[in-house]
Amino acid sequence: MTNKNDCGKLKLTKKEEGEILNNRIEEYRKPLGLSQHRLGKKIGISRVSINKIETGKTIPTLKIANDIANALGVCMYQIFDLDGTGEYRCNNCDCGYS
Repeated sequence: MTNKNDCGKLKLTKKEEGEILNNRIEEYRKPLGLSQHRLGKKIGISRVSINKIETGKTIPTLKIANDIANALGVCMYQIFDLDGTGEYRCNNCDCGYS
């Protein structure tokens, strides 16, 4: 359940945060022939962790999100909906993705 913190801003539960941080990891991983296990090995985390991130059960740190993007050869903004709009776009680097 969403609560308000002391400053009046909404405080999201972990489940709600996971729902907002949608991702397209699987969409980029599968064409590369990478299993969850192999992707996890490439970046130093477990297959279970990759699965939890893909399914929105776990929110990755920025470092892990960046490591995943680098392993998949894409900009982090291509696989994560970082602004919660449902759009995957990059205005923060020169990757050319929009």
